[in-house]
Amino acid sequence: MNGGTVSGNSAEDKGGGVYNHFWSVFKLSGGVISNNVAPLGSGVCNDGDFQMQGGSITNDTIYSNDNGKCITLTF
Repeated sequence: MNGGTVSGNSAEDKGGGVYNHFWSVFKLSGGVISNNVAPLGSGVCNDGDFQMQGGSITNDTIYSNDNGKCITLTF
C-alpha cells in the first residue's frame, strides 16, 4: 500500500482494516489505516509477512482478547 486510506471497516473475525493471510506479504509505505473494528487485529491482522516503512495505523478498535492469534498493531 503506497497511499490511500483504509478506514471505517469491520470484520466478524480477523482484520477489520487489513487481513494479511499466511504466505502473503503486505507492504505499507504510505497511506492511512484507521478507525477499523474487529475482535482480532482491528487495524491489521498479520498472519504473513508485514512490512511497514511509512504511513500510519491509528484509532483502530479491538473488542476481544487476541489469544496470540493475531498481531494487533497500534501506533
